[in-house]
Amino acid sequence: MFFSLLHRLQAVLVGPGHAGHNALEMLDRWSGDAKKRLSGGGGYTSVEDVLRRALEAQDAEESWSDEERRALSAHIEGGYLQAERGELIDAAQAYREIQSMKDAWREERSTKR
Repeated sequence: MFFSLLHRLQAVLVGPGHAGHNALEMLDRWSGDAKKRLSGGGGYTSVEDVLRRALEAQDAEESWSDEERRALSAHIEGGYLQAERGELIDAAQAYREIQSMKDAWREERSTKR
């Protein structure tokens, strides 16, 4: 499994902007970050896990449709404009809103089972 990830990473790195780098050189540079992620208790169990999740995130991002990209950009722009107008909420309010969304999501999932 690790070698298939390494081969895939090599293919990604040979793309535009990465000419001349090979996967092992890049992995060597990233090893410090991978070790931090592994020791940080973030749910990573191995360097392979860090790489796999990074590649999964890249796949997800690359599979977004133009419509999804526009929606995300519009959402970010809206938040930026709110911040410029001073319409930000404090951390406690943000936490309450996120917790409410999580509770609603959990409730929806429990009724579907």
